[in-house]
Amino acid sequence: MTTDPSSSPADEPAPGAELAVSVKALCAFAARAGDLDLRFVPVPSAQEGLAGHRLVQGRRGDAYESELGLTARFGRLRVRGRADGYDPQGRRLEEIKTFRGEFEAIRANHRALHWAQARCYAWMLCEARGLESLEVALVYLDLGSDEEHALAETMTRDALRAHFEALCGRYLAWAEQEAAHRGARDAAMDALPFPHAGFRPGQRDLARAVYRAAVAERCLLAQAPTGIGKTVATLFPLLKAAARQRIDKLVFLTAKTSGRAIALEGLRLLRGGAGRPLRVLELAAREKVCEHPDKSCHGESCPLARGFYDRLPAARAEAVGTAWLDRAELRRIALAHAVCPYFLAQELARWCDAIVGDYNYYFDSSAFLWALGQEEGWRTALLVDEAHNLLDRARGMYSARLHATGLGAVRRQAPPLVRKALGKLLREWRRHQQTQVAPYRASDTIPSAFARALQETVVALGDHFAAQPHEAQGALQQCFFDLLQFARLADSFGEHSVFESTLEESEGGEALAIRNLVPAPFLRGRFAGSLSSTCFSGTLAPFSFYRDMLGLPDNTATLDVGSPFRSEQLTVRIAMDVSTRFRDRAASLQRLVGLIAAQYTQQPGNYLAFFSSFDYLSSAFDALASRHPEVPAWAQARGMREAEREAFLARFASGGRGWVSRCWAVPSARASICPATGWSGPSSPAWACRSTTPPTSACENACRPCSARATPTPTSIRGSRRWCRRPGASSAPSRTRACSTCWTTASRARTSARCCPPGGGSSRCSALLVLLRVFLLRRDDLVHRDGHGVAGREGFLDAVVQRLFARLLRDRLVLLGRCVVLFRGREGEGFVRCRAHEASS
Repeated sequence: MTTDPSSSPADEPAPGAELAVSVKALCAFAARAGDLDLRFVPVPSAQEGLAGHRLVQGRRGDAYESELGLTARFGRLRVRGRADGYDPQGRRLEEIKTFRGEFEAIRANHRALHWAQARCYAWMLCEARGLESLEVALVYLDLGSDEEHALAETMTRDALRAHFEALCGRYLAWAEQEAAHRGARDAAMDALPFPHAGFRPGQRDLARAVYRAAVAERCLLAQAPTGIGKTVATLFPLLKAAARQRIDKLVFLTAKTSGRAIALEGLRLLRGGAGRPLRVLELAAREKVCEHPDKSCHGESCPLARGFYDRLPAARAEAVGTAWLDRAELRRIALAHAVCPYFLAQELARWCDAIVGDYNYYFDSSAFLWALGQEEGWRTALLVDEAHNLLDRARGMYSARLHATGLGAVRRQAPPLVRKALGKLLREWRRHQQTQVAPYRASDTIPSAFARALQETVVALGDHFAAQPHEAQGALQQCFFDLLQFARLADSFGEHSVFESTLEESEGGEALAIRNLVPAPFLRGRFAGSLSSTCFSGTLAPFSFYRDMLGLPDNTATLDVGSPFRSEQLTVRIAMDVSTRFRDRAASLQRLVGLIAAQYTQQPGNYLAFFSSFDYLSSAFDALASRHPEVPAWAQARGMREAEREAFLARFASGGRGWVSRCWAVPSARASICPATGWSGPSSPAWACRSTTPPTSACENACRPCSARATPTPTSIRGSRRWCRRPGASSAPSRTRACSTCWTTASRARTSARCCPPGGGSSRCSALLVLLRVFLLRRDDLVHRDGHGVAGREGFLDAVVQRLFARLLRDRLVLLGRCVVLFRGREGEGFVRCRAHEASS
C-alpha cells in the first residue's frame, strides 16, 4: 500500500462513461427561474413532509401505486427518481407537496420547479409503460387543515418528451464539462509536486500522516509547532490523495479570517497560478459580502436578488472558467452579472474542488456545507485549522440564551395569539425562578412546564407568520428564530449541556440559557460524515481530551511533531523600570516610547506592540509620533471593518519596516512588545535587568523576579509584596532565577553555572511549586460527564495547564502532578495550583 503523498495511482474515468443525476438535481440545475426570495416561509420538517405524503397516499384507492421508482436515459445521461404516486385507472401521476399557511402564498417560481419535476416523472412513466398521454397533477397538502389543493393538466407523450429532453440537454453539456474537469483535476493532482525544494523539519512527517489517514479513511489529530508550514503540509497530501480516494471536496475550515487567507495562499501555491485545473472557492459571512445591507433578500427589495436564477447560468459558467474564486473575484463576477455574491458562492460550492470557510459552514446546526454534502453524497476530506478553537466555537454553536426584557418588549407589540403564548412562557419562567436564591443557578434538567410553553410559543409564531408572511421581519422574526433555536436545543438537551438561570445581568436583565459544555454528541456525526478529517494545531494536548470533547472516533490517529526551533532562537528581555499600572502610565509613557524607538533604531524591521486598551494605545502612539517621527508606525482603530483590517495588515509585507500597535497578527514580525504583560525583543542595552545578580552568559537568561516570570504565592497576591519565594525558603522576600532550558528555578548560589545541560533536564533542577492564574475559568467546565469523554477535573486541569505552558516549552512540556483548584466567586478568577516536576528530554 502506498503511504507517502509523493506518489499515488489515479483512476482515469472511462471515456463515454454513464453520467447519473436525480430528477430533483436535474430540475434544480436546469429549471429554476425568477427571483431569489428568502422571505420567511414556515417550511414543514422532513418528518412532517413524510407524514403528509403518507396521508395523501392513504386516501387513494387500492390500485394506487406509491413511491414509484423510475429511470430514463438521454445520451450518456441516466436520470433516476421516485414519483410520489400513480393512479393507473385514471392515468394520473401525482407529485405531492406539503405546506403551511395560505395556498396562494406559494411562490410562482417554486410552483414552476414543482411542475418541472412532475413532468419529468410523467415522461419517465410514459416511456416505461408506453403511454401516449397522462394527467399530471400537483397535490399540495395544507398541514394545518389536512386540506388538499390540486393543480392538474393532461399532456401528450411528445410534449412531455420535449420538456424532458430540453432539461437534459442543458444539464448534459454541463455534466460532460464537469466530468472532463474531474479527470483533468485528478491527473494533475496525482502528478502534483511539492511546491518547495524540500520539506522543512517535521513537515514531511505531518504530510505523511495526513495522507495515510486519507487512504485509511480515518481521522487524525496532529499537533505541530507554528512555523513548520502546517497549511501546505496538510493541503498537499489530500490533493495527492484526491484521485486515489475519489475525493469530491476538500474543505478547509478555519476560525478566523486570517486563517482563510493563509489557506488560500497555500492553495494558490499548490495550484501553481492558473496552471493546474483546481477550482478554489472562498466562503465568507453574508454580512461581509452583502452589497445592499439595507435591503431584504428578495426581488422586490434587492436588485441583485431580482432575476437571480435567470442570470445564474452565465455567472456560473464564467466562475468555473475562472476557477480561482476568492472574495474579490467572486464579487467581480457577481456584479458583472447582477447577481448576489453571497448566494453565487453557495451555488458554486457544488462545482468547486477546494472550499475554504469558517467552522460554521460545516459544524453549525444549520451548516450549509454539511447539508449540501449529505444531499449530494459527497466524499469530503476535512481540514480543521487551529482545531483547539473548535471546542469553544462548537460550544457556542450549540448554546442559546433568552432575555426576559427582550421577550417582554416583543410581547407588548405582538398580535393577540402570540402575546398570549409569550405571556404563558414568561409566567413559567418566573415560576422556575421563584425558588432561586443565588443570582446564578445551573441545573441538569429543563422544567417540563417551561419546555411545553416554549414549544407552544414557537408554534404560535409559526402559525402567525404562515397566515401573515409580510410580518415575518424585525424584532418579531428575530424573537421567533431565538425561541426556535432554544426549543431545538431543549429537544436535544442532555448531559452534554446545563440549563442556566441568571437573576441579574449587566445587559439584558434576567436570562435563561442552555450552555453546551461537551459538543461531542453534536460534532460526532459531522466527522463521521466525512471521508477523512484532520484536526491540526500548535496546541492539541492532551490528545484524548480533544478527541473525546470533539467527538472524534476512538480509532483517531495522533501525531505530535516536535519543534525544530532551539531555545537560543528566542530572546526574552523585561524592562523592570516601566510601570504599566493605570496610575503610572502617564509618567512612564516617555520611557516606553523611548524603548520602542531605540529598539527600532538598533534593528529596523517589523514589530508588534500590544496594549491593554485603546486609550493606552492612543497615548503611546501620539507620544511616539511626537518624539520620534522618524519611526514609521500605524495604530489599530476602534471598530475596524474586515476590509480595513486587511488593508492595515497589508502594509507589513515581508521585508517591510514599521511598528503596529494592538494588532492580532503581522507577517514577518521580528519581535513583539507587550507593555501590559512584559517585553520581548532582541538583546539590547535598553532591556536592562535590575537584579542585584546579573545574568551570566552560561545560563543565557535574565534574572526573574516574581513579577517577571515566577508567579507569586497566594499570600503575596493579596499583599503588597512583589517578590516570590522559593519553596522551602525563608519568609523574607528573595529572588529566583529560571533556567532558560528547563524553566525550573535555581537558587542564587547556583547562578554562576548552567543548571541544565543543553537539550535536556538534569537532576540538579529542583522541583518548583507553580501558581498559575487562570482567568474566567468556571466551575461548570470541570463537571465530570460520564459517557461523554470528559476526563474529569484533573484531566481538564492537565489540559489547561499544558496549554498554558505549551507556547513557551513546546517540546519540553512540564509533567503535572496532582492539581487543586481554588475559585474566587462564581465566575471570577481562579487559581490552579500544581506541582511541576522535573522536565525531561
